[in-house]
Amino acid sequence: MEQLNPRSVLVTGSNRGLGLELVRKLAKKSNPPKWIFATCRDPAGPRAQELKNLAAEHPQIVIMALDVDDPSSIKAAAAKVTECLKGAGLNLLINNAGIINITSLETETPESMANTYRINVIGPMIVVQGFIPLLRKAAQESPLKGMSCSKAAIVNISSEAGSITSVLEWQRGHVIAYRCSKCALNMLSKCQSLHLAKDEILCVALHPGWVQTDMGNLMGTPPLTMEQSLQAILNTLGRLSEKNTGTFVNWEGNLVPLQKKSILEGHSPEEGGQKKRPGDKPRLGDIFFNQERSKHLGFLDAASAGHVCRRRGHVTRHAPPPRARWEIT
Repeated sequence: MEQLNPRSVLVTGSNRGLGLELVRKLAKKSNPPKWIFATCRDPAGPRAQELKNLAAEHPQIVIMALDVDDPSSIKAAAAKVTECLKGAGLNLLINNAGIINITSLETETPESMANTYRINVIGPMIVVQGFIPLLRKAAQESPLKGMSCSKAAIVNISSEAGSITSVLEWQRGHVIAYRCSKCALNMLSKCQSLHLAKDEILCVALHPGWVQTDMGNLMGTPPLTMEQSLQAILNTLGRLSEKNTGTFVNWEGNLVPLQKKSILEGHSPEEGGQKKRPGDKPRLGDIFFNQERSKHLGFLDAASAGHVCRRRGHVTRHAPPPRARWEIT
């Protein structure tokens, strides 16, 4: 836990549950951040009273309004944080705010689905957009090498319920909109990591576990206490590095599978892909691992892979990418 030493942290949805206790844990560290921006939709409301009591005990906690569903609110919060930091950057952004509705496939509504997606996916997206300048500034000015949560990082609080492999606690609650939104949030986290890699900003999606909170209790009796989850989360945040950016990890830092290996044909051998063998005939959409090229070249993202000729099933590459690892046939 002591490895986590950001000068400034911002937590969304910090008026209750995991967000509130995360702020409390950070404030009570032996070396707390100088700035802990605890945001919620309505700081003046009764649901924020416990947060206000906590801020009265810890002067480094700054409470401010931030509604993840309101771009103007996010813009105003970013301006206020910029003013507080007086030219410094923001080291750690934790997108914690989220909602869940108990529904099944047959009772889910378009309105509920859209609202959940808006809060759980679009919200974190526009929050990051609003704070990218401050995160970049923190990364540029930090003397730390590589990536870390003490330098510049985005942590999106996700859920294993968004994993296609495990489909966590399906029998306890289908929560269709929530599961779909968290699956999308995991992809958003990956996209953020790719876009911000050049800026050395670490980006991960993190499953806090099934925790005893108001939200967690909706589906039964969670096995994890808040203390167990948060202690492990802070330890994990202190250990994350550039090796972890773009991944989906749990509270203990273990990778959470997103998809079954058996259906990952076309991914690396480590992830269930396949090596190209002599005599293999190309099929439309196949992606084979090229062992020889991988010795010299890095990863190739999908956007730079060229396009598949649907008549012949091969790749046409008009402009060869600077880095490649896969041979797509």
